[in-house]
Amino acid sequence: TYTYSNCQLECHIKLAETTVGCIPWYLPHGMGSSTCDPWTEREFSKELDNFDSDDCDCLPNCDETKYSVTTSSASFRNCDSRNINRSPFCNLTSHENPQKWSKEVTDTYANFISLDYVKEMKTPMRHLYPTKNMQKHEIVTSLSKDDPTYNAFEKDIAVVNIYFGKSTVLEYERSLRMTTIDFISSMGGLFGLCLGFSFISGIEILYWFIIRLVRNVARRG
Repeated sequence: TYTYSNCQLECHIKLAETTVGCIPWYLPHGMGSSTCDPWTEREFSKELDNFDSDDCDCLPNCDETKYSVTTSSASFRNCDSRNINRSPFCNLTSHENPQKWSKEVTDTYANFISLDYVKEMKTPMRHLYPTKNMQKHEIVTSLSKDDPTYNAFEKDIAVVNIYFGKSTVLEYERSLRMTTIDFISSMGGLFGLCLGFSFISGIEILYWFIIRLVRNVARRG
C-alpha cells in the first residue's frame, strides 16, 4: 500500500546511497546495494537528516489520519487523611505493592508492625544498587560510599493515561475536481453552445470526410 511517508523514506535512502555508496543493514536494500560498515553508517545517517520533503516528488496519501497531540504531567499527590480511598495509591483495600504511603504508615504504626495490614505493605524506597556485590564493585566510589536509596514513585513509577480529547472528529474527503467524463461533458456543452456542434454533427463529419471520400475514390478506381 502506498503511503507518503514510505515514499519519502525510500527516496531519501536512494539519495543518501548515491552520496555514501552504501545502505545500513537495518534499511531495505535495492538490487546491487552494498551494506555500510559502522563508520560509513554514521555518514549515511547524517546525509539522511540533510534531506527534506522538497527533494522528492511524492504524491499525497489518498486516505490519511492526522492527530493533534497535547500532553500534561503532574507529580503524584501525597497520601494523607484527606484523600483516603480517593486515589488508587491511597486505597486501604488495595493489594497493589508498593503503596505510596507505606513508608509513612510503617513509621507511624511502628509499634503495630505485627498487624497483617502493616506487615504486608512494601515500601516504595529502593536501593540504588540491587545487590551488595554491585555496590562493592562500583568504580565511582563516591556513589557507593553510603547505601543510597530513592523513592520509586519519584524515579521509576509513572501512570500514563491516553484518551481522545473530543468525542467527534472532522473528516475531509479528497476527490478529483474534474473527471474524464466531466471533461467530455463540459467540452460537449461548450461546443454545442458556441459552435452548434453535437454528437450527430461529429458523425456527419466523419461520414463526409472519411466514408464518403473512400467511396468516391473507389468509384473512380
